[in-house]
Amino acid sequence: MSALIASRVPATLELALVAAALALCVGIPMGVYSGIRPRSLGARSLQVASLIGISVPSFVIGIVLIWIAAALTLITGYDYLRTGLRLASLGLENPQVAWGA
Repeated sequence: MSALIASRVPATLELALVAAALALCVGIPMGVYSGIRPRSLGARSLQVASLIGISVPSFVIGIVLIWIAAALTLITGYDYLRTGLRLASLGLENPQVAWGA
């Protein structure tokens, strides 16, 4: 059992680190912008987007990302569904970004 878990640790760490990096790289600038211009249209838009990001369950975000990847695969021919790290990272970092704004 522990060998199976140990074999999955590198992928889990990679996924967690990529999601955290995306959350920091997107969430901090959103929060800084909203703090500098609190009543601007851009800040209000970011706040609405972050509220939606917090409100939507993770499994719904995952399904939407799969739909987008499938549509992009049909349009471009590149298999986005095979690049699961990008999709999973986007799905995981969404709530952290929403909390940052």
